[in-house]
Formats: sequence, C-alpha cells, structure tokens
Amino acid sequence: MVYLLIKTGQMNPKANPEDLYKPLSRTQFTKHFIQKGMERYDEFLEMYKETQYVALAVDAGKEGSHNYFDMIIANPFSELPPLVYNSVKDFKGDMISYEEELRSVLNQLISEGFIVTGIVSDNLRVQVSAIEKVLKDFGCIVHIPCGCHTLELALKDAEETEIINEGKYDLEWFSRMFNRKHAHAALEVAPPKRCATRWSNLFAIAEWIVRRRLRLIQFCASGEAIQIKDFQDECLDEWNEMADIITTSAPIMFTILLPFAHMIKVLEGDGVGAFKIYGYMMSTIANLKDIVTKVPQLQETILRLIDLVLERLNDTESGLTFRVMHDISARGREVNIQIKQCGNDKNAIDEIWKRYYPINISEEELSLIDDCKVLLENSEEIRENIVEGFEIGNHKMEEIEEETQQIHPQRHQAEHFENPVNVNYNGQVNVVSIMKMGTKGLRPSVPLFMF
Repeated sequence: MVYLLIKTGQMNPKANPEDLYKPLSRTQFTKHFIQKGMERYDEFLEMYKETQYVALAVDAGKEGSHNYFDMIIANPFSELPPLVYNSVKDFKGDMISYEEELRSVLNQLISEGFIVTGIVSDNLRVQVSAIEKVLKDFGCIVHIPCGCHTLELALKDAEETEIINEGKYDLEWFSRMFNRKHAHAALEVAPPKRCATRWSNLFAIAEWIVRRRLRLIQFCASGEAIQIKDFQDECLDEWNEMADIITTSAPIMFTILLPFAHMIKVLEGDGVGAFKIYGYMMSTIANLKDIVTKVPQLQETILRLIDLVLERLNDTESGLTFRVMHDISARGREVNIQIKQCGNDKNAIDEIWKRYYPINISEEELSLIDDCKVLLENSEEIRENIVEGFEIGNHKMEEIEEETQQIHPQRHQAEHFENPVNVNYNGQVNVVSIMKMGTKGLRPSVPLFMF
C-alpha cells in the first residue's frame, strides 16, 4: 500500500495530494481495507477452484496473546501462492479441537468442489494423532509430514555427537554474551538472538561469527573486551571458551550446516512439492560429501551427520513417504533411470542429485569454508592471543587500581574480581600492532593474512 501511494505521487508530482488521495476516517479506512482484502481473497479462491486439486497445510501457533490454528490450501503445480483458507482464533490445541476443525475444513473444501490430496503438518504428536484419526473417514487423503520438521529431527539426532552438541551450547552462550548492552555498544552490532525452536538460527549465529572473525579476534585479543563491563565477570575458563567458539565451534557449525540452510530456503518456497523433498535431501548429502574434501578434519562428524539423515529417510514412515512420492513422480523416475545407468559410481550418482535438485552454494560461501579451515588449523595460536588479551587487559586495570588506590571506573563490581583467578603474568608480554587487515593488538605470528 505504501508503495502504491509513493508510486502514485511520483507519477503526479504537481498534483494536489488531496486530489490524489481522498481523505478517509479511520473507520472508513478499516472498512475499505477489509472489503478489498475479501475481494482479493474471493478472486484467489475462484482461481484455486479452477485447479480443483489442493493440499491442506495446517499449523498452530501464537500471535500476540492469542493462539491460532491456520489452515492453508496450496498447489505446487500452480503459480498461485498459498491461500489461508481458514484461521481459528483462541485455538485450544487439544485432540478434540484438532479433530473438530480438521473435519470441518475438509467437509467445507469438498462441498466447494475441491479434491484434497493430502494434509501437510509438522511432527507435533497431537496434530499427527488427530490427522490420522480424521483421515480414516475421508478416503485417499495422505498425511504428509513437513520436510523442514523431518530435517529438524535428523539434526536433533545429531546432537548425540559431542562436536555438534558442544557447538550448539557454545553458540547459545555466545549469543547471550554478545547481546548484552555494553558488548552490543562496543561492537556496534550484535549476533542473532537464539530461537530455541529453530536450528537454522544456530547457523545464523555461526555465520555471523565467521563473517566477523577478524573484528572479534581483535576485540578479544587486544584487551579491548575486558574493558567492557559485560565481560568483567567472566573467569579465565570462560574466556578460553570464547576463544574456542570463535576459532572452532562457529567454523565447524557454519561448515556442516551450510548445505542444510540452503535446502531449507528451497523447501520453504511456495512451488516445492512434497515429491521433491527426498531429492533435495540427497542433494544436500552430496554437497556435504564435497565439503569433506575441503575440510578433511571434519570428516568423521560430517559422515555421522549424513548417516543420521539417511536413517531418517530410510528407516522412518515420513522418510518412506518422501521417497515413494519422489520415485513415482516424473522427475523421480527420470532420476532413477540415470542413477541405474551409473552402476556403483557413487560420485556420478551424487552429481545427478546435485544437477536435478540444486541448492546453489555460492562461491563466497565456499570461500568462507576455506576461511573456517584456516581458523581450525590455527585455533591454538589464536586462542593464546585471545587469552593473553584477557590477562593483559585485566592486569592493566589492576595496575591503575593499585596506583590510584581506587576501583577502576570501568570495573564491574563482580564477585570474580573480589576473588580473582590466578593467571601467570610476568609483565614481559609485548602486544604489538599489526597494520595488515586492521588486526590491532595481535602478535605477528598469527597468520591472519590467510583469512
């Protein structure tokens, strides 16, 4: 609406605004807004009736203080966008409520001439149970699990591996730490806040760290960070953890989650049918194998992650559904014919998956993976600089306090500094400035030019 107002004004620069935009009261505006919205809705609904076949996607969530149950119709073979067919406000969310609303919307769709082919939902147990119960009375409607949620479960399985479990914890800790008021002000930017229900948010935090690795290393290693109140109650053990996150956890999580992040973007598109989900998952696995060749030190972790995704695809009901839908589709049959011609050539098979189901990792992102490899290879030396920055910054503050016999003006009144940890400091550490790439405060021995 704002765009249309601006466009109209630019097309008529000499016109009187009152002639272009007839003044409306708030009541009139609301009335006309709802009326136009309903007219647009009816237009889309009629176009959907022409397609006849629809899938029903259901999702329960919260908007403000109200619980909603949204029921959306879609057809991936049509250019029409998904349409919210009905939305229930103050939805109770119990088994009976789900059953009642599902039966009602299915009967209404059928009465309007639609052929409902399937219901798409997440893996919430009460939703699945209600859908399975209702579908017994509606013939050949298939329950299709959400591809994004199925992937979420596979990645949750991966938390059994120590590296991924620690990476998740580390990124959550880092996000909390650098979203504090003074840390945010010092860096003039903050990482994404953690959203516990979305693994893609972990990738966003890791990507934020990797893209700002030079600034973060400089910030921590130069002693700048210890001057910030938000960091002064952190003991040396946690300072080591911060170094590990920047040099190890973030690079690892960025590298292994990158293909999945791209796949999620594809699956969230309006025109991706359920029959494509299996293909995109196999393409993601093929891209992960390519990453192993770039970062061989992550081979064990990546191969374990691939095994867990394959287990979800091959050993669960939802995975079997995706595979069957893929194999009976026109594209799936074509892919399977080409795969059969490859025999046991696994590399050739992977190339087929990537060609038919591209997830398009950019050259810049591949370059960032190379940077992650450099961080991993030099993690010990960078960690030493970061910890040294903690020691030097803290020591300088203690020197000023000793000279003035007063608490440093930036000193946080934290228990840690009433009983400070013992650190080995002999007063001989020399922190020099390196002009290359703005890495102020780092020893020349750190090969930051490789970043």
